[in-house]
Amino acid sequence: MEDSSAILRPSLLSLQPARLTALLRPLGVVPRELALQAPLPTPLPDGWGVVPPTPTSPLVLDLVGMDLPLIAMLLSDLRQRQREQGSLPLILVSPTAVAERRMVSVSALSSVVIAADAPAETLARWVRARVQIRPGQVWLRVMPLALPRLDPHLIPLLAALGRANSVAQAAQWCYLAERTAYLILASSCKQLGIPLDRRRSPSGWAAALVDALAR
Repeated sequence: MEDSSAILRPSLLSLQPARLTALLRPLGVVPRELALQAPLPTPLPDGWGVVPPTPTSPLVLDLVGMDLPLIAMLLSDLRQRQREQGSLPLILVSPTAVAERRMVSVSALSSVVIAADAPAETLARWVRARVQIRPGQVWLRVMPLALPRLDPHLIPLLAALGRANSVAQAAQWCYLAERTAYLILASSCKQLGIPLDRRRSPSGWAAALVDALAR
């Protein structure tokens, strides 16, 4: 039987790790604070390298205050890591942040999504739980947004468009055919109400998607 009083050391990735650590420490949870890594110039097969190695599980990912291109990279890297290692992250999102919630929903990353303003006891309880990996997401104290059906490849494609010199290069980084990438972009534009313009630059595509996801 697990000792509920034992000190737990989850990994924590956050722009304000001290705040969460101060809330969790009295509950017997002392996170190992990780530092976000600078994105690689081009992604490797295992991603952009923004998620450092996690010495302990689970990973608590606090998205509050992060910009959307960074969130796209984080979700893409975690999705790849999940395929390889079966890890299940605990993701903190602001209940008022439309874009964060949309991106997590679209990513198809199996995860437990918790409101950033939830009581610390809620997060501590899920850190202690031995959650088994299974397809889907559990949302606690925050609701997923009703979304148009968007392709999960949109998230890694969004991350790539912010760095690529062309849509073709972004597609290659995502292991997609250029035609497939344009089909995903066209479908996303239709669903999100973005005027379709194939002459956009990669950064223009990224900016249009970020703006639409935040509405």
